[in-house]
Amino acid sequence: MRTRNSHKQDEGDEVVVYDTDWSATQMSDNVPLPQHDAAGLAYFQQSKANLKNVASDSENFCWLREYGDRHILCWKTTNTNASKDIQLIVVGKIKSAALEVPNTYGAYTIDLLLDDESQQAFDRIWKSGRLHGTGLNVPINNMGVAKFSAKMNSINRDARKNKMDFSLTEHDPFPGLHDGRMLHKNNTALVPRAAGDFAAAITVAVKATVATYDFISNDGVHRSGYPLGPREVYWLDEDGDRSDDNLVHTKCVHGGADKQTDAY
Repeated sequence: MRTRNSHKQDEGDEVVVYDTDWSATQMSDNVPLPQHDAAGLAYFQQSKANLKNVASDSENFCWLREYGDRHILCWKTTNTNASKDIQLIVVGKIKSAALEVPNTYGAYTIDLLLDDESQQAFDRIWKSGRLHGTGLNVPINNMGVAKFSAKMNSINRDARKNKMDFSLTEHDPFPGLHDGRMLHKNNTALVPRAAGDFAAAITVAVKATVATYDFISNDGVHRSGYPLGPREVYWLDEDGDRSDDNLVHTKCVHGGADKQTDAY
């Protein structure tokens, strides 16, 4: 299920174009396909949208206002006033995750342990933005753990806004969980993976939107930072089994009922 959305705040502003991917049947065209024959983990590491590749050259990206004080990390383009958001690919090992059902705050979360190079890449992206100062909140702690979070209500709101016959409940898993081991440039079909398989120490690639927030709260406190909004998570553990017993239940795009899908 994929939709194309555009946001334009004022006349003359650049337009942010982004894809919303929930339980899609193929990879979004927002992710440039790697020009190589790598598969699985290497496929994601070598993708143009990989965190390290994006951050390696500031000419790759820019920050564009979506609305208000919210800015989105986008591909830098020329000869057009429409820029696609970067659905950043971040590879790491799961420290903890709430993906089988939303947590008590109504959010799906995944905490990802990053290597030093990934932490440095994120630091370059933060420094390129318009937000600075000692009170700035970044989604990576001193232990190198990045937090990704998506509210169930926000996912449902996106679905309603785009007239999708799709609604999550507090009993549903995160809708963008896939087995990424078979993906390569000639095979971008998405294969579902059971939410329970996304456990601690498993290697995954997270595809996420990077944005900003900057506002004064009701209690008068200035809050600003860079949230990471997960769109899809790809299971990449090479030691995992390929048993036919691994079946997943995904929320049906049309009709809202569950359907059973062979995971492999």
